[in-house]
Amino acid sequence: GGMVKGDFAYFATSSKPTSILRCPTKEMFHGDSFNPMEVQLALGEHNVQAVLMDERQEHLVLGTYTQPARVVKLAIPSMTRSASLLLPPGDDMIYAGANWGRYAVFGTSTLPGRIIKVDLEAMTHVRTLKLASGEDRAVSLVVYNDMAFVGLANEWEEDTSSIVQVNLHSMREESALVTPKGCTWLYAVVQAKGFAFFGSRYHAVSKIGRIGLRVAKPDVPYTPIGNATGQDAVKLSWARAFPRYHNGGAEVIGARVLVRPAWHWDWTSEHVFGAAAADPYAPKTGLGAIVRVHEDPFELLDGGYGAVVTDLDPMESYKFAVILTNSAGASHRSRSSIPIMTSFSARLELLLLGLGCFLDILIMLAWISAAKRAEEEDEAPSLATSAPEGSGLLAPDVDLDNGNLWGLNVKSISHHFSSEGTYFTEPMLLLGCTLGFLLVSFPLQFMFQHYLRHPRQQTDETSILISTLFIIALVLISWSISGVYWSFKKELSSRARSWAVACAGALWATVSSALAMLMAWSGSSPSPQAGSVAITVTWQLLLIFCFGAIAEAYYSYRAHMKRGESSNQPTASIPEWVMAL
Repeated sequence: GGMVKGDFAYFATSSKPTSILRCPTKEMFHGDSFNPMEVQLALGEHNVQAVLMDERQEHLVLGTYTQPARVVKLAIPSMTRSASLLLPPGDDMIYAGANWGRYAVFGTSTLPGRIIKVDLEAMTHVRTLKLASGEDRAVSLVVYNDMAFVGLANEWEEDTSSIVQVNLHSMREESALVTPKGCTWLYAVVQAKGFAFFGSRYHAVSKIGRIGLRVAKPDVPYTPIGNATGQDAVKLSWARAFPRYHNGGAEVIGARVLVRPAWHWDWTSEHVFGAAAADPYAPKTGLGAIVRVHEDPFELLDGGYGAVVTDLDPMESYKFAVILTNSAGASHRSRSSIPIMTSFSARLELLLLGLGCFLDILIMLAWISAAKRAEEEDEAPSLATSAPEGSGLLAPDVDLDNGNLWGLNVKSISHHFSSEGTYFTEPMLLLGCTLGFLLVSFPLQFMFQHYLRHPRQQTDETSILISTLFIIALVLISWSISGVYWSFKKELSSRARSWAVACAGALWATVSSALAMLMAWSGSSPSPQAGSVAITVTWQLLLIFCFGAIAEAYYSYRAHMKRGESSNQPTASIPEWVMAL
C-alpha cells in the first residue's frame, strides 16, 4: 500500500519486517534519480497492506497482515516511530483501512471478515464487528459520513459478491447489496462525488462496480404474511431473506399498512406505524375513503419488517399491503396478501372453554359425592349386576331379571351375545371400554392439537364429518348427564360414579368437536393464547376421564372380589349391561 502527502509519497513493502519508503514526488514525476528514505519496522511487523493517515495528517497509520494484526504509527515526514498496538486474538490479517475522524477503521482478510475500530489518539482498540457468515474477506473499504462501505473478496453461486454497509457509531451492519454478475473479489475501491467504485479481480476482464453512497428508498416489501391472529388483530411479517440487503442503506423507521376486507374492491383503512407519514393523497371522504389509524403502540417488529394491525372484526377475512419508510422516503407498495382471517370472538372462546371447565368441576364433584355414598351403600347394585325392578334408567318398563324390555323378551338375545352363557364381569367390561375409548381418543386429541396449531381450510366432506362427531358427542354428554341425575335420584351411587366418569369423556368429545367444527365451517381459528388454553383444557378433560376410568375399574374389581361366589346377584351379560345403561 502507499499514499501521497505534500512533497513525499510513502510506500510499504511486503518484506519481513516491512520497510517504509519515503520518496520525493517531484523527482519521481520528472524521472530524476533520487534516494528514498527507508525505515524498517520492528520484528513481527511485516506484510503491511493498509496505509492511511490520521485526522491531522501528521502520522502514517499502518496495518499488518499478521496473526494477530498490529497497528503502527509513524510521524511524517520525519519517519519516526510514535506508537504501536497489538490487536486481540482473532483480529488477524488487516488488508484495508480508512480514516474516520480520530479513529481508524480496518478490514481483515478472515472468514468471515471483520471490521476493526481503533482510537488513533489513545492508540487503543475500541471494538470489532464480525460480519455475517459467508461475508468473507473485508479487503476494500471507504468511509462516507458515518458509514463504512466494505467490499468482500468472495464469490456467490451466481457469480456475484457483496458490499456491506457498517454504521461506525454502533459498529453493526446497517445494510448490504449484491453486486452485478461478474463483479466479484473486490480488492480495490476509490471514492468520488458520492459514489464508490469497486474493482474486481481474478477475471479475464475486470469489472468496475459503482454504488451510490447516499441513502436510497427501501426495496418493495415482501407480500405480507399472517403469523398470528386474535379476535381483532393480526400479526404480519413482510421480511425478505437477508432484509438488510433491501433497506436502501438505512434502517426502516416506519410503515403504512393498507387494509381491506377480502370481499372489498379497494383499501378501506391505512394503519400508520413509527415515523411513516400518512399518504396525503388518500381519499378521506366519499366513495373509496380510507380511514387513517395511528397504531398505539406504534412500534414496528423485527427491525421494521413486522407489525400488529388492530381494530379488526372477529372472524373476518382481510387483505393487507405495506409501504416502508426510511430516512430517504417511502418504498413502492407491496403486493396484496392472500386473505387472512381473524380468530373467534373472545366471548365465544371464553364461553365454550369456560363451560367446559365448569362442567368439568361439576363432574369431579359428582364423582366424589357418589364415591362417598358408595362407601355407605356397600351392597348397592353396580353396572354389572342385574338391576332390581324399578332401579334402572329405563324402569319401570325394563325388567332384565325376567328378560323383558318394554314387553320384549331379551333373554335369548342376551344369551347369544354371551359366550355359551359365560358372562363378563364388571371390571372386565369397564377396562375394555376404557382401553377402547383411549385408543380412539388419544390419536384424535393429537390431531385436534395439530389442527389448532396449524389451521387450514377444510373440505365440505371433512366439515360434515366433524359436525357429525359433534352431534354424536352432544347425544353422549346429554345421555351421561341424565345418567348422573337419575342415578342420584334413585340412590344408585355406584352407577352415578360410573356415569360421572363417562360424562368426562363425553365432555372432552363435545368441547373438542365443537371447536373443530367452528374452525372447519368458518375457516377461522382461535388466537394463539386461546388455542393454548383449548389444548390444555381438552387434555385435562381427557386425563380426568382416564384417571376416573382407572379408579372406577379398581373400585369395581374390589367390589367384585368382595362379592365373590357368595353373591346371589346374577352377573349381567354385555347386552344386559348396555340395556341397563
